[in-house]
Amino acid sequence: DAYLFEGCSKGIIAQAFSGAAVVFVSIANRLIAEYPEYENEVGHLYLGGYYTVAPWPLSSLPKAERHYALHATKAPKSLRASYYRGVIAFRQGKWREASEFFGATQGLSCAASHTESDFCGFMREEAARGLAEARSYLNEAPS
Repeated sequence: DAYLFEGCSKGIIAQAFSGAAVVFVSIANRLIAEYPEYENEVGHLYLGGYYTVAPWPLSSLPKAERHYALHATKAPKSLRASYYRGVIAFRQGKWREASEFFGATQGLSCAASHTESDFCGFMREEAARGLAEARSYLNEAPS
């Protein structure tokens, strides 16, 4: 997560041109391949984040969604996976799915994951905000 956040703070475009993106993807893939038991293949969350924020032509919400879903199969009670899946659904205008994923975070704990605990409160607050907004879009949709 620190590498992902560092990349965001330095600027995604600058990171892409520096070669850091290639290193990041390599690290995430190594985590999945060599340490699958660590945080339930947490590398999928990192790759999902990468494909969510990478500049065109590397960005791909469907690829991000696939990586988040793969992590969720290993960790169905992951607050982080539910939150990120809600973000992807929201960005694609899938209001019902976003509501379901954001809503699911409210009953989940970050205690099972030591890598989620430092920003658990943020994800829970943002999920509540995303849930309210997704529901408002659902209520505005014609029946």
